[in-house]
Amino acid sequence: MDGIKDNMFYSFQEPAWHKLGYVSQVDTIAEDVVFKHFGGGYFVRLEPVTLTYNGAPQETGDFGIVRGATWADPQEVPFGYVTGRFKPIQVLDVARTFDEMVGKPVETFGILTDGRLVFITWKMPSFEVVGYEHLAYGAISVGLDNKNGGKLFTCNTRIVCWNTHSAAVGEAERTKKNRKTGEEMNGMIYKGTKTNPDMLKHMGYWMKAINQRAEKETSLTENLFKLFANKPIKNDAEAHEILYEAFPTSGQLGFYPDELRTKKEEAMAEADKLNEKIRTGIWQLFAGAGTAITPDYYGLFNATSEFFCNKYPSKKPIAESVMWGNRSDAINNVMAVLKERL
Repeated sequence: MDGIKDNMFYSFQEPAWHKLGYVSQVDTIAEDVVFKHFGGGYFVRLEPVTLTYNGAPQETGDFGIVRGATWADPQEVPFGYVTGRFKPIQVLDVARTFDEMVGKPVETFGILTDGRLVFITWKMPSFEVVGYEHLAYGAISVGLDNKNGGKLFTCNTRIVCWNTHSAAVGEAERTKKNRKTGEEMNGMIYKGTKTNPDMLKHMGYWMKAINQRAEKETSLTENLFKLFANKPIKNDAEAHEILYEAFPTSGQLGFYPDELRTKKEEAMAEADKLNEKIRTGIWQLFAGAGTAITPDYYGLFNATSEFFCNKYPSKKPIAESVMWGNRSDAINNVMAVLKERL
């Protein structure tokens, strides 16, 4: 994978799996990270592209993006070719915009792919329910080349490398797709291109906005989970009823072409078997096999999460599915049912 450039990675308290960069035990703002741990960063500039013809060099009107030397790499690196509409962004400008608009210490700060991509994350407001702390991160991802634009999003993934960056962006896109309204400040919030000369400024305004909104949304989510924790499951029948509502059986197939009916009924039967397997697995965890499961709505929600995160079998890696795939959808199904029944 394309990794951290010249150990330019900062993390607060928790080392990353790659063991690169600097781990701080004290809160640090982004600008200080650049000067103290990234050698002051580096400068990105445009150079006119020329061609030699008719015996003389002639400018084409296009430009090459050039990354200047870094504290660990004296060689300049080309990032590609652009028109004059392209507006270079500097690492230090990203850091200063973050500090001004977010006003919080950095959680992680990294530079990827020879300096082409910069990411910064910070902790969003967290909350605790029944001894478990729910964490979320705000993140910005800013490309300094001609391929990667600017992104502002929230995620549950702690970004420390290219792979976790990709996972977090995918998680944010999935969350945005599933949002009910455009007002919810989660998932992918803002995207911009460097043909917009005010992209970084606009991204900064959105950073400020999501921090203000996050306090309110975190309070609402915390209150919802606390309501779950204070809503007991009356009996086994209620638990089964909730699970059937979240993972129902298909029922009878209505009007359907005779030539296609058999295949459709077979597919429905397979789906019913799968849902029965899911209901049974969650029930077993809720009924005593789960980890610290409480006899309430919150316990049933956690039994569902434990089932899809740890128990539901798969021949493929499940991390992406848990974050933004079918497993995430299934967990959200149970949450929606519980919320409706409050």
